[in-house]
Amino acid sequence: MATYVTWIKGRYPSLANPTGYKETHYVFLDNGRLALSDNPISKEALKCIRCGSCANVCPVYGVVGGHVFGDIYTGPIGVVNTVLYGNEIKAKELLKMCIGCKACSSICPAGIDIQKLISDLNIGLSEKYKTTSIKNVLYSNVLGYPNTFKALMKMGSIAQKPLEKDNEHLVKKLRLSISADNRQLIFPIISTKTFSEMYKQLKPISQYNKKVFFYPGCAIEFFYPDIGLSLVKLLGKAEFRVDIPEKAVCCGLPAIHSGDAYNAKKIMLNNVQYINYDESYDSFIVLCPTCGSTIKEIFPTYLSSSINEFKKVSGIIPKIESLSMFLKRNNIKIITKNNIKITYHLPCHQNRVMGLSAEQLLQDVFGNNFIPMNESDACCGFGGSFSIDFPNVSNAILDNKIKNIIATQADIVLTDCPGCIMQISSGIVKKGLKIKVMHLSEFFEKNVDLEI
Repeated sequence: MATYVTWIKGRYPSLANPTGYKETHYVFLDNGRLALSDNPISKEALKCIRCGSCANVCPVYGVVGGHVFGDIYTGPIGVVNTVLYGNEIKAKELLKMCIGCKACSSICPAGIDIQKLISDLNIGLSEKYKTTSIKNVLYSNVLGYPNTFKALMKMGSIAQKPLEKDNEHLVKKLRLSISADNRQLIFPIISTKTFSEMYKQLKPISQYNKKVFFYPGCAIEFFYPDIGLSLVKLLGKAEFRVDIPEKAVCCGLPAIHSGDAYNAKKIMLNNVQYINYDESYDSFIVLCPTCGSTIKEIFPTYLSSSINEFKKVSGIIPKIESLSMFLKRNNIKIITKNNIKITYHLPCHQNRVMGLSAEQLLQDVFGNNFIPMNESDACCGFGGSFSIDFPNVSNAILDNKIKNIIATQADIVLTDCPGCIMQISSGIVKKGLKIKVMHLSEFFEKNVDLEI
């Protein structure tokens, strides 16, 4: 829709010119492109063929659209071009509207990693204009320090008590909050006990010869510990021991998305310090594909100058798996216990970085009780703090997802991502629907048997 083709016929005959042809003049407009081609980051943008594919798949552009999204230039590559050729001040704000779903990167026929370009440019402009916020305080003083992080979340679990509200359809308790523009945001409550604390009380069986390492991430550690415990119990049925980090630290992606590269690196270094992983583990399991994609794609870049940490991460990366990937690779047979209709939401990073959807597995196991969802791989609109920073856009993206969920007439929506559970649960509660949203780990632990 946005491709331009120019046909150049060649020189025209001219009787007045001794050569027999009219003179032809070619004017090449550089507009700074040669200088940009020398920059290792910006030169990637020059590969763009103006096909418009990134605009077609971007969930944010699909809601906002037009030139509002990118000043003169439209779509995800338009945000990049606004930095390169337009107004930096406008670009600084527009870069924040990237939800990080990587749909643009996955579809680009020129092979441009547009989402990474946006992320890198966001970091550059944040450093240039010294952008600071309460988020930066969290990144520099909390997320990379497990004791501080845990203490802050403990205080939050106490402070939230007056705001708690039960919801029978989701089983979990939910905390309600109202945003500045009167849009209702719904969050899960902070668990009074962390996953790590509950894991120690569970006392998982340690005599199994086979073992896996599980990286819980922030959401499971503080909001959804039951998801992590379900994994420990589930893999226990398959005679796998599950080990976890010494202490829980954020993966660092929130800092990256906010343009805070300095604190992101500090968080990642602290992270690796507490991951007591070695090559004897069968797998490095993540139940949040965003954490998995961060370790796979971003850790190596930020830790390249820290040799020991880089070596450690290099050994981890080939073994990073989601639950469905692990079950498939180990040929673990799944036997259903009941007759529940389910559907599946495919998280952005599970699809585009981890590389395997659980849809086929669910189809094979549950047969006709699995109802495929239209656009199952479309973003749900969460994007971490994006749903708080841009609630109207986030809710509009979510509305499309909820429509597709309703159309399946399923009893339960399954997914691999705790963040997607937060977002989709929020939409279901607002619409008063009686549909459960569950992580694959928790659903499998309660509804299937495993056979090796």
